[in-house]
Amino acid sequence: MHKQEATSCLSHTPLPPLPPCLPLSLPPLPRSGRLPAPANNRIPWRGDSALGDGQDHGLDLTGGWYDAGDHVKFNFPMAWSATTLIWGVLEFGDAWSKSGEMANILDTVKWPLDYLLKCHPDENTYYVQVGDGGADHQFWGPAESMNMNRPSFAVTPQNPGTEFAAEGAAALAAGSILFKDDKAYSELLKAKAKSLFELADKNRGSSDISAPFYKSYR
Repeated sequence: MHKQEATSCLSHTPLPPLPPCLPLSLPPLPRSGRLPAPANNRIPWRGDSALGDGQDHGLDLTGGWYDAGDHVKFNFPMAWSATTLIWGVLEFGDAWSKSGEMANILDTVKWPLDYLLKCHPDENTYYVQVGDGGADHQFWGPAESMNMNRPSFAVTPQNPGTEFAAEGAAALAAGSILFKDDKAYSELLKAKAKSLFELADKNRGSSDISAPFYKSYR
């Protein structure tokens, strides 16, 4: 668009101007789990949600990002999104620093990284989805009001999902580079990335856990 103001295609009335840092306002929108204190929450109308995720397997799988405007957590696109954002910071860190947004983007990418760490509780297990797409798509309401069952699904050596585990490994590996100044956190990310890559490489096979929403076409 060449106009300074966007216009509604329905009413032809000018829409309010976009905030200068709209791209950085978007990533916190789909946050799941227990959100930061109001003073640190850039989306003040969002609240805590899905605090029972993982309880069906006795785990804490809270956190991460919801997907595509609904309330399922699909690790495949989540990990890809995190990896892409992280490499953007690694490549253009000077621009992030000059904009005064470096702290915010680091906080943004750490949110899914912390969740992906939880999803790999042992060397043979990687949880790749929380929530049921069919049930979720019947619910038209905010994440804070959900009350449907939210099952957790994992890939294992017996139920392999190379694409899921490898993409998760990529996100964690990239994160270990970005957070290299936090040695303990960086080493944890690197160790989990290596473990996930081994799970992907040694147990090759494609998974349809998240189909028809996400799958590798082979």
